[in-house]
Amino acid sequence: MKTTLVALLLTVVASTAAAQPTITVNTIDELQNRKATPHEIVRVLGYRAAGDAGKVRDFIHVNGNTDATNRGNSFSCRTPASRYKAIDASDLAQDARWWGLVGDGATDDAPAIQALLDWIPFNGHVLLPSGTIAIGTTLNFAGTNFVRSLGSLSGTGPNGTTLKWVGATGEPILY
Repeated sequence: MKTTLVALLLTVVASTAAAQPTITVNTIDELQNRKATPHEIVRVLGYRAAGDAGKVRDFIHVNGNTDATNRGNSFSCRTPASRYKAIDASDLAQDARWWGLVGDGATDDAPAIQALLDWIPFNGHVLLPSGTIAIGTTLNFAGTNFVRSLGSLSGTGPNGTTLKWVGATGEPILY
């Protein structure tokens, strides 16, 4: 009985401690360029600048991990053979701003959206911010995880979301 109680208490203390960020950085660049401490949790305030990607996200350092980085939920760091993984990576709804989307109407956001479409989990949901999103290359839905997993896509915000084609004349925005 004492052994079980001690084990349970240790589990509760460990899970509570693991959920707390140990450091806060402003951007993904700061996350990638810092010397990692194994298994640390880092709170990131934005993608390119603090506050530019909606909610903040927490990433955990995974030592010995060489999985491919994907621009949204897995990032390389200065420490060899390791990655920072988003703690909320299994969330079905993924905000495209955390995948590099700028949404200023001029920057080609197709690479960020395509990376998210290729990654999205089963029954996942892609969230696009309100405003104008420039698309300079065709978004390829065919054969992506998005199509295979019955994913959904929506704009957010009271002013709606507009996809603006800025690519070559005659090319489709979606395939």
